[in-house]
Amino acid sequence: PRLLKTHAALMPANGFLDPQGSAGAIYLVRNPLAVCISFAHHRASSIEDTIALMHNRQHRMRHSGNDWHPALTECVSSWHDNITSWVDTNALPTLVIRYEDLLDDTAATFTGAVAFLGLDVDASRIAHAVRLSTFERLQTQESSHGFREKSPRAARFFRQGKKDNWQDKLNRRQINALLRTNGEIMDRFGYSTHLPATIA
Repeated sequence: PRLLKTHAALMPANGFLDPQGSAGAIYLVRNPLAVCISFAHHRASSIEDTIALMHNRQHRMRHSGNDWHPALTECVSSWHDNITSWVDTNALPTLVIRYEDLLDDTAATFTGAVAFLGLDVDASRIAHAVRLSTFERLQTQESSHGFREKSPRAARFFRQGKKDNWQDKLNRRQINALLRTNGEIMDRFGYSTHLPATIA
C-alpha cells in the first residue's frame, strides 16, 4: 500500500484523489482557532487575511520545488468544506484524528491509526516512533537540516505545536468570525465554541 499526504478536499476538482481506488483515509483535524494562528505564521500573513482564506471555498494551493510537480494544484476549499468533504462521505472508510489527542496521548492515538491501516500493532515499535517524532526533536532536526515543506516566507515550520495558543493571539471579533462559519463543525468534534472571559 502507498500513503498519500494531501491538504486537498475530497472533490472532483482534485482528480488525483480517487475514493474507489483507495483503501481508506486518515483525516487529521485541528481546532480552527489554532489553525488560524499556525497558518498565518506559515503564510507570513495577517490574521484577517488568514481567516478570509480559511473561509474561501475556492482556495487552491500550488506547489513547486524538487518534490512537487510544478503544475500540481490542490483544491483545498474552506476549512469547513474540506473537513465535511472527507468525513461525510460514504465513499471510503475514514478515521478522524484530532491533533489535540495526538498531543495528549500520542501513543494511544497513533496506535489507533496503525490499526486502522491494517498494520501490525507492535507496542515497542510504536513507542520508538513516538520518541523519534516529538515536537522538540522535529524542531532540532529542522534547525540542523531544514524541512522541505517550510514556506520560504516562514521562519520555521515546527514553530510551537501547542493546543490553545490562540487564546492570547485572537481577539473577540476574529474568534467570532471563525465561529460563525465553523462553530457547528467545532461542536461536532469536541472543540469549545464558548469564548473565555479573558478574551478582549
